[in-house]
Parts: sequence; structure tokens; C-alpha cells
Amino acid sequence: MEKNYTLRKKRAAQTKKKLIEASVRLINERGYNNTTIDDICAECGISKGAFYHHFNSKIDIVSGLEAQVSARLEEELMSRRDMLICDKIVKFLSGLMQGVEESGLEFVRQRSIYNISGEYTKTAGDGSYAVASRSFEKKLIEEAVADGVLSRDIPIDDIVEIISTFMSGLITSWVMFNGSFSITQRAETFGHRLIDGLLKPYIM
Repeated sequence: MEKNYTLRKKRAAQTKKKLIEASVRLINERGYNNTTIDDICAECGISKGAFYHHFNSKIDIVSGLEAQVSARLEEELMSRRDMLICDKIVKFLSGLMQGVEESGLEFVRQRSIYNISGEYTKTAGDGSYAVASRSFEKKLIEEAVADGVLSRDIPIDDIVEIISTFMSGLITSWVMFNGSFSITQRAETFGHRLIDGLLKPYIM
């Protein structure tokens, strides 16, 4: 029974991954409005019912992609006890932006439209970068405080908001300038300057 459940779970994860990859590819090739759920299902060779088992709508795929990227980075970084806190946060930021860059300009442009309209955060919920990244950044800083790496008087919430604003601005700039620069590289370069400036005054 447990073996069958594990197999079903694995197949479901594979189907979800296939749907996300197909959606990203088609939306970047055809544009968001010219890509239908039927197109995505046909590309994956699955039924529409299977699509709705994993996602509520086409835009919901964005949060699905973001949740995958966030989960992978969190798992990797939480196990890296050898990394300095500043490097951990920069690695997280550049990893998130790599996910943005790899998902393609058209896909991210649509995300930005929904984000600005206020609909995106309602749809994406806890899986969105806006929510998940804040939560994980706060967790990393709190862990560093508990380990005696950072001072207890560090304004954690303020720092998390500054980092999140930086990320939002970076994504917006990348979309505005039609992906003319590497958002991953810029996140790493500017991220080091930002995080060092924010955290170094509180390093013990």
C-alpha cells in the first residue's frame, strides 16, 4: 500500500514538472494569451482533468514553478552549515533570479502584470517568491542570531523587506529592459553589496 502511494506521488510530481516545463516553453514561444490550457495538455499528452488536478489556472503555473525553485534552494542552503550568512542569502537571491531568468522573459512579463494588478499574490499564495522568499530570508537570519553569528538587536523584519524590495525592483528592471542583462549575475553582484552592507554591522 505504502509503495503504491509513493509511486503515485512520484508520478504526480513528474506530471506537474512536465506541465510546468511545457507551459514555460509554449508561453515563451507563443505568448501568454496565445497559449491555452488545451495547448499545454496536448504538449504533455495529458487530459484537462489532470491539469486541473495540479493547477487551478494557467497563471497558477507561475507559483508552481516558483515553489519548486524555492524548495530546492531552501533544502540546499539549510544543509550548508559551512556557509557564511551573507553568502547564504546572496546564494538564495541569485538562485531565485536564475529561476526567473530560465523561465523566460514572456513568462516573467506575465507574472509582473499579475503582480502589479494585485491578482498574482492572491493566486500564488504562500508559493510566491514574494511570500516564500521573505519567510526563508527571515529563517536564515533568525538561525544566524540563534547561533550567535548576528547580534540580537538586528532589525530582521526591516532587512527582509529591503531585500524583497531589491528583488522586486530587479525583476521589474529586467522585464522593462526586455531581458537585456543577466538578472542572475546582477543579483549576485549587487546582492553582495547589499547584504554585506545590511548585515556586517550586526556580525558578532
